[in-house]
Amino acid sequence: MEDISGASPGSGPSGAENEIDVEYGFDVKANNVTFGLETTADVIRALESAGHDVVVYDEVTVEPTDGSFLAAGEWVAETKAAAYVSVGGGSVMDTTKAGIVYGMYPHRDGFYGYINKPMGSGDSPSGLLAPHIAVPTTSGTGSETTGFAVCDVIERNTKTALASKALIPVHAVVDPAFCDSLTPEIICASGYDVLCHAMESYTARPYFMRAVDAGTTPATHDRPLNQGANPIADIGCIRALELCAQYLVRAVTDADDVAARDGMMLASTVVGTAMGNAGTALCHGMSYPVSAFSAHGSHCPSPESGYPDAPLLPHGMSVMMHAPAAFAYQVAADPGRHAAVTATLAQASAALGLRHATGVSQADLCAMAADDTLALGEVLSQELIAIMRATGVTPPGLSAVGITMNDIPGLVERALPQKRVLNNAPFAVSAADLSVIYEDSLNLW
Repeated sequence: MEDISGASPGSGPSGAENEIDVEYGFDVKANNVTFGLETTADVIRALESAGHDVVVYDEVTVEPTDGSFLAAGEWVAETKAAAYVSVGGGSVMDTTKAGIVYGMYPHRDGFYGYINKPMGSGDSPSGLLAPHIAVPTTSGTGSETTGFAVCDVIERNTKTALASKALIPVHAVVDPAFCDSLTPEIICASGYDVLCHAMESYTARPYFMRAVDAGTTPATHDRPLNQGANPIADIGCIRALELCAQYLVRAVTDADDVAARDGMMLASTVVGTAMGNAGTALCHGMSYPVSAFSAHGSHCPSPESGYPDAPLLPHGMSVMMHAPAAFAYQVAADPGRHAAVTATLAQASAALGLRHATGVSQADLCAMAADDTLALGEVLSQELIAIMRATGVTPPGLSAVGITMNDIPGLVERALPQKRVLNNAPFAVSAADLSVIYEDSLNLW
């Protein structure tokens, strides 16, 4: 653990310096989920043994909200810590990122000042942030490597995000042992997030086709985090896809398979770096209103503080439940990349002996990419469904979590503003496209 004292102050929106006059670490953990085996206690002991005072903030909720982000910001503003250590999954790491921003640089527009456009202003903090060291204890979000912080916006019944390079943690401590005590359901939901990070980033629209501000060119435009598929990110996406195909089902179905859980932690961090420089797309954009939807399904966990009295659908699970239909729908936009993804999944499924795998050959996939994208989309969809069925803990479609045909217009309406991710898809996404994919996701098997 490196020395985390002595953070540099920055300038706030008014130009005045933020004085950091307290020198202690700030440990953040969820107040209702235990991650790892005494991981937080180990971190506190390490910091205190190095001479740091530590104050713990334990009001982070699973699937954070706009309110919980702002509450963390108030705590940061009050404590003025020299540095921050987040210990937990994506909810904890994202809350820490947001808390530092809102606490150090309160925006004149409040919560929406830092939220991505068009829902908010999309501003970045106007000065340096205190250092943030991330200690992930789930193998899923990759938040330890990204500049994203995602939350539910209760009044709008959807999710949104802060997105800024300034939010990227300065250091991450990644140890697969922190995930040893996770339940199959958590391994599954977080693993689905990894898989979709890899697939969405690899099949995103190319970086050189991204939109740029008026009067600029790709060379002079401030490069966004969601810049699209690019050669460097491809390396991490491909490796993470291989790891997920090999280890995801094993990690979920066998708690003693240490190699599989180690592999998923590696995949999470590798693709977090890649996704943080390419961006997610259709599955994530469509999942945001579903994750925040007040559904009533037996597969959802209990409601958390600050939410309506309704079950929650975990983020990664929601993302994956759109994947079979979404990827099948978009195959024609880039058949070659989708064929490569399908080949990786099919090869691993065959090796694992997954009951519902397609068994399609590499030669057949190449032929489909050239002549029959509908067939290719169906094979890719079935390979994803084979993984979902093999886990034994995945709902068979959106209908299983309480969503009906009548809900689709509202979901489409709330998904369309997610331009940060939808514009990263390999085709121009319309309301009609979203409606078809939502309908196809109601009953996957």
